Amino acid sequence: MNLAILSDIHSNFAALEACLADKRIQAVDGFIFLGDYVTDCPYPQRTTAIIRRLAKEVPCFLLRGNREDYLLDYEQSDSQDWSYGSNRGSLLYTFENLTKDDLHFYQQLPTNAVLFFHGAPPLTIVHGSATATRELLLPGRENSRAALSECSTALLLCGHSHKQFVFRHNDKQLVNPGSVGLPISEAPGARFAILELQDGIWHPTLHHLPYDQTSLFAAFEESGLLKKARIWSECIMAALRTGKDMAPTCARLARKLASPAQHGDGPEYISEQYWLAAAQQLGVL
Repeated sequence: MNLAILSDIHSNFAALEACLADKRIQAVDGFIFLGDYVTDCPYPQRTTAIIRRLAKEVPCFLLRGNREDYLLDYEQSDSQDWSYGSNRGSLLYTFENLTKDDLHFYQQLPTNAVLFFHGAPPLTIVHGSATATRELLLPGRENSRAALSECSTALLLCGHSHKQFVFRHNDKQLVNPGSVGLPISEAPGARFAILELQDGIWHPTLHHLPYDQTSLFAAFEESGLLKKARIWSECIMAALRTGKDMAPTCARLARKLASPAQHGDGPEYISEQYWLAAAQQLGVL
């Protein structure tokens, strides 16, 4: 038995389509998706349609990530105060391009699970961790050791950090397949993992797949996303080109530039002028 493990697609339909066309993935018996299907890249409805269609055609086990939680929380919010711009424009664009049925599809997904397969040892899947979708499990960290110690299975699969790795501790394995759609501190390209069952033991292999990003970059402008969340989108495209985590870096610098000049707009809001200045200092523009 072989299983493909994919995580953190972030609406990158081009990367997802490239992965699904890869001969290594086409040979698997099923899929495990670890969440964060949408936000950041254009046409979230396209990525969602691919996932939903695949789930009807082949065995798939799907989790909900923190990005889906953001959208679902916003749907239930009384204020619904997101606006276009680099603060929340990308999230608002994603929300407006998904149907209520799409959101319901994501809502019914669990955030963690234990999977059982005939003739194979069980395995645990989470997005961030078993207790929080936003927790970062990384190699060598104390919380990663604790997560493995508390895990009821010998294999724990996680996403969220966008860091591809296999970490072993006390005869247990923590595996992150990396990000399909948005690399961080790694060479550009899509990443995924394959689990192969051999002699009753799961053996993970990590894979890196370069792909053509032309249609994806064109879609940022065609879709209107670039206009609705300009600096954030420029940072995402820079990350796709370089593998450097530009969006949070730009946000931190913009916040630093805004303080103490900016008051009264709340801790999450940064005026667009500071986003622009930060992007220029970082060489994004």
